[in-house]
Amino acid sequence: MAPNVMLFAVRIFRKTYPPESGSRDPRFDDASDNQIADGINWAWRYANSDVLNNSWGGGDQSTAITDAIQAALTQGRGGRGSVVVFAAGNTSDRENGHKGAVQYPASLSGSLNVISVGAINRYGGAANYTPEYGPIDVVAPSGHYADFCVGNVVTTDRYGSPGCNDGPSGDVNYTTTFSGTSAAAPQVSGAAALMLALRPSLTASEVRSRIRAAADSWGQEANFGVGKLNVWGSVAPLVPPPPPGFLLSISGPDAVRPYAACLFQAIPNNGIEPYSYAWTADGTPVGSDSPFYRHPAGTSGFGLGITVTDGQGRVANNILSVSVSYSAPECLDQ
Repeated sequence: MAPNVMLFAVRIFRKTYPPESGSRDPRFDDASDNQIADGINWAWRYANSDVLNNSWGGGDQSTAITDAIQAALTQGRGGRGSVVVFAAGNTSDRENGHKGAVQYPASLSGSLNVISVGAINRYGGAANYTPEYGPIDVVAPSGHYADFCVGNVVTTDRYGSPGCNDGPSGDVNYTTTFSGTSAAAPQVSGAAALMLALRPSLTASEVRSRIRAAADSWGQEANFGVGKLNVWGSVAPLVPPPPPGFLLSISGPDAVRPYAACLFQAIPNNGIEPYSYAWTADGTPVGSDSPFYRHPAGTSGFGLGITVTDGQGRVANNILSVSVSYSAPECLDQ
């Protein structure tokens, strides 16, 4: 989601088992409230973390944990606040009629600037386990079920045999079956990291507000919060403007008909030749070294981006949001 970030792993639940137990013993899985609070405080205070992703939760509210989260939100990043993201929890079993509540600390979204994240499945519906009761800010894709090694998200896995051992090309240190709101939350954290890379002056509250404002409307708020995470919508408004005197426009339609492959052209003004070009569609590189780009025919709208570098090394960017409509004019050059 956010290339080139530095990751810190903060271990708060340390599973240690006494020799006499002989095997895993759940009685030794817990961490105290103070230990968890220490981990949160270490992340923002000593690791200087911009974003704290938390794919854990549950239990009663704790003053120590809440105070640590509040400190991260207000004192992190030199007073601008570290962004704090929490998985909403896997508390439902919707297929069997049980709809659970958002777990603590994600439930703090109602009173603090914590970002609470629910989950949708690959078809866009509410995941079987995602909560219904309590505050959800946004949802992001995950697997439909939350059982161990059952899901649809590709990610790194536990090293060696303790992992799922089902990665691409037989690589046991990757998995294709990560799931739960634990898989949805890091996507929101990645979007927050991209936003801060473009504009470090944003406060934690502003990041949360922008993510919520850019979300795609997705249904009832109880299931989906304000909607589905839209990374492009969150990041695009933060792209810096072109340098003075070097402007860039995109010639082409802002609405196309379904299955129409339309031609777009980048037109730089007041720059110094030669120019180099880099096109993106929804953030994915799709062409370079040409002022022209023809988008493949399809039925989905897309965000078309162009970056042009002139002979003096100056860079100009532009973004065009293209929708799909049966009433759109025909492309002049298809």
